[in-house]
Amino acid sequence: MKNNQLVSIIMPAYNSETYIEKSIESILSQTYKCFEFIIINDGSTDKTRSIIKKYKDPRINLIDNNRNLGLSRSVNKGLKVAKGMFIARHDSDDISLPTRIHDQINFLIANPSIGLCGTWAKIIGKSEHQIKHPVSRKEIQCKLFFNNTFVHSSLMFRKKLFDIHKLEYDTELKRAQDYSLLTSCSFLFDIANIPKILVMYRKNSNTKMFSSHSYQRYVNKLRKNNLKKLSIDPKKYLNIYKKICLLEKSKHRDSITESSNFLTTINHQNKILQIYPVDEFELEIIDRWSNVCSNSINRHSPELIQFFTLSPSQKYLNLLKRLIHYSFKQIRVFYKLK
Repeated sequence: MKNNQLVSIIMPAYNSETYIEKSIESILSQTYKCFEFIIINDGSTDKTRSIIKKYKDPRINLIDNNRNLGLSRSVNKGLKVAKGMFIARHDSDDISLPTRIHDQINFLIANPSIGLCGTWAKIIGKSEHQIKHPVSRKEIQCKLFFNNTFVHSSLMFRKKLFDIHKLEYDTELKRAQDYSLLTSCSFLFDIANIPKILVMYRKNSNTKMFSSHSYQRYVNKLRKNNLKKLSIDPKKYLNIYKKICLLEKSKHRDSITESSNFLTTINHQNKILQIYPVDEFELEIIDRWSNVCSNSINRHSPELIQFFTLSPSQKYLNLLKRLIHYSFKQIRVFYKLK
């Protein structure tokens, strides 16, 4: 598909001298050429700025922050000056594969109801593996209740929708800004992941922040909002909610019982309020309960004994029916998007 829609690619950079050269070159070598490349140098104190300046490509728009403002404020700066119909995010240590922008813009043009899309990715760094997040809005929305289901540097979205809904990165969050934004988007318009690896996502020592206390403190704010949507008191369930999200091992019977009560409660509340797609949310609950059982150290709790001793027909018949029904729905959606 040929088109000439302008894409604004926004990349904040802070002390990124180690990887930024390859990152920039991955954008400049895209097969899709109609873009502006907005790079925000966020008060770097290393060679980041001098590396950026050596590129003379007229599509680069370098913005210098006088001091380090952080990711949210830097990206919001980029959003304000962006001229493109579509906005793409890119991180200064990641690599976009050559057809990334081309594939995403074609996908969004072919699917006008979809306002935002990500892609699958390959982890690069000390350990290498693939990230294959869910594809459809309903499944994404349900999984977002527990964890982020997008690779941040793979995002592309329609600028018009962000303007209409006055969306931007939350400057009060120093971590998990993308998770917060994506959760909001999932309730406002259709979102999707393209089932194709188009980004190389760098996993280094900084990735440890996802399990750090400071990161989880910010994510807990999002979890509280999720519980409030279901009319559930965060004070009662926040701790077990966090443990289930992080797949922490259940060492005590009380913890397993608490997990069971929590999952039963959120499923019940969602059936009443229908905040999330009911069938898909129930499938996600079943999957989370399976994780709780698998991660349990205490295999003698009544809940686990019941789970492991159920006959296959009792245990899986209803789930299998739902999975078959859901799979056929997904196949129809996939071929419709194609």
